[in-house]
Amino acid sequence: HDVCDVANILAYSFGEDENDKHVVIFKKEYAPSEEQLSVLRNGGEWNEEIAQKLQRQKIEQIKQKDLMRCQKEKQKFIPNSNYKDKYEHLIGKEAALEAAKKTEANSNYGCVPSQNKKDQRSIEQTLADIKEKKRKLQEQSANKDD
Repeated sequence: HDVCDVANILAYSFGEDENDKHVVIFKKEYAPSEEQLSVLRNGGEWNEEIAQKLQRQKIEQIKQKDLMRCQKEKQKFIPNSNYKDKYEHLIGKEAALEAAKKTEANSNYGCVPSQNKKDQRSIEQTLADIKEKKRKLQEQSANKDD
């Protein structure tokens, strides 16, 4: 292995440790494929027939994976029945349509229109009004005490 490393040649060991251990040397331009190495490691001989057989097996595996993937893809869920038909006795046909229409807020609460109830003041103005109100209450309580 050391000599092959120095000479830039590929070396692979095959066989069992004590019985049939041997080293096969390959030139870099004729490097073995992974399939060829796996056959040689398992104790087989590499030839064109085995190469074609492995190629067919690889193609078959790819086809099986594609088939499995197609089967695993989610199919669109189609319910057996429409839930609106099932619960029609509870929600009714027309009530659901009326509820689905655009709803508008009640513009009157009591006798005063809701537009008049909205506060148009800024935050600063509101805080100033609150402080003024507190100051007036303190003055009134101070006047009552006197």
